Amino acid sequence: MGNLLALVMTFSLAPFRGETVIVGMTMLFAAAIYILLVAVPAYKDGLDQHTKLKKKKMETATVPKYNWLIVGLILWAIMAAVSIAFLIFPFEQWIYRVLNGATLQLSNLIKNRYVPFVNIGFYALTAPTCHIGFMLGLGDKLSKDKVMYK
Repeated sequence: MGNLLALVMTFSLAPFRGETVIVGMTMLFAAAIYILLVAVPAYKDGLDQHTKLKKKKMETATVPKYNWLIVGLILWAIMAAVSIAFLIFPFEQWIYRVLNGATLQLSNLIKNRYVPFVNIGFYALTAPTCHIGFMLGLGDKLSKDKVMYK
């Protein structure tokens, strides 16, 4: 979903692709859309686990701390498989770039032969993002009460 939303944003700003500032902002916003849409479900699951721990429905040892890290690795593997498939069986470049919507503007700026490697590197951020999101939720680190009153 993050790739799709980043792609829609990039296409909607296509008339301004000659403006360097707009291209830079589009790259940053596309990356933020993807990263946040990956981190928010993990964060919400962490909050749910935190609530269960507070109500003593679960033991601390039974909290699956690395499940979201595994989810992030699976998501990274899927996106890396697309890039590897593109390297092995070169198909239409526009299809490949559409499949990697979060890095579309970035791939337009760099040389073609490096694009798959940059995409693999960008999507490698998925695993730590999922894990950090879950751990923030589990520790209830972003609670508005804690932020406002501490």
